[in-house]
Amino acid sequence: MKGEAMRAVVLHARGDLRVEERARPHPGPGEVLLRVTAAGVCGSDAGELDHGPVLTPLTTPHPVTRHEGPLVLGHEIGGRVEILGPGVAGLRIGQLVACGAGVSCGRCDHCAAGRTNLCDRYWTLGLSTHGGLAEYVVAPASVCLPVDPDRVSEHAAGLVQPMSIAVHASRCGRPTSDDHVVVVGAGGIGAFLVAALAQHTGPRSLRLVEPNPARREVALGLGATSAHEDAGSLRAAAAPVDVVYEVSGTPAGLRTALGTVRRGGRVVLVGLQRPGTAPDDLLLDVSRTELELVGTNAHTFAADFTVAAELIARRGDWSLVAPRVHPLEAAATVVDALAHGGGTTIKELFDPRVGRPVEAGYGTA
Repeated sequence: MKGEAMRAVVLHARGDLRVEERARPHPGPGEVLLRVTAAGVCGSDAGELDHGPVLTPLTTPHPVTRHEGPLVLGHEIGGRVEILGPGVAGLRIGQLVACGAGVSCGRCDHCAAGRTNLCDRYWTLGLSTHGGLAEYVVAPASVCLPVDPDRVSEHAAGLVQPMSIAVHASRCGRPTSDDHVVVVGAGGIGAFLVAALAQHTGPRSLRLVEPNPARREVALGLGATSAHEDAGSLRAAAAPVDVVYEVSGTPAGLRTALGTVRRGGRVVLVGLQRPGTAPDDLLLDVSRTELELVGTNAHTFAADFTVAAELIARRGDWSLVAPRVHPLEAAATVVDALAHGGGTTIKELFDPRVGRPVEAGYGTA
């Protein structure tokens, strides 16, 4: 199989995303070759196309993977095991898996403490080396989780990774069933966060702030108890806010989060704020009202990924969030639209086997 060709979505430079033919990779020791059944794109991918390179090593070698140059995007991956590399145990040919994409060393102090997402040598498929927006991808077996095909479809397997980000963020906020919780932003992670909080934590109330009416409706369908256009309508609901998750990554979202939470409450920063966007007056309020600011990054495979797969399986039908799959050839158009706020679909999936956009399949065998 080594040397055979495949199609892949390759980022060459800012604004330059191409579908091209590349050599099919082959797994090394501890790795597997996956035949991709679903790959998602997110804000990180859109950012690399729109104003990168930020995370991708297009011009400078990555310190761990040593990759440099054009890169196959895609870190939200579901697929079937095609080839087992030497030394791989616990997986079998044809098995459906969800790929965690983030890889840790297992030896540093952070890994020893279970905080693998803070690993000194952390790297990610699709950002630090070639990823899953292709017909095939090589992945470490250690970050591939078998999923039950009777409960998780081939397309739903591509949703486990973004759900794991939401699961990790929800844990960082430490909500309880007595808390009133607010999520600001219902994009690619915010919608999964609403679902994770509703299914896994069950807070006393779970409110959403989101200007897009279609996304507000999706959040209500995923378990939000109410959905509000802006901070003003949220405050009119007149309930205390114990924990706020800021997922939009916008200055307005940050202002809403810091200005809404109760004194002594907790704000979890999920969306990535650009430098210089935090208003000085709100940061002063953090001290005056003893707010707790919590950062969250990626996921920890051991603690978050199995929970995420169970949440994906439990709901089954995710057409509210990801209603269709696209062919690889549509990648440049879809990712560019994501970068510029086009469309109302929350999660865009790609299936290399389709030749045109089709409804995503959430039925199971």
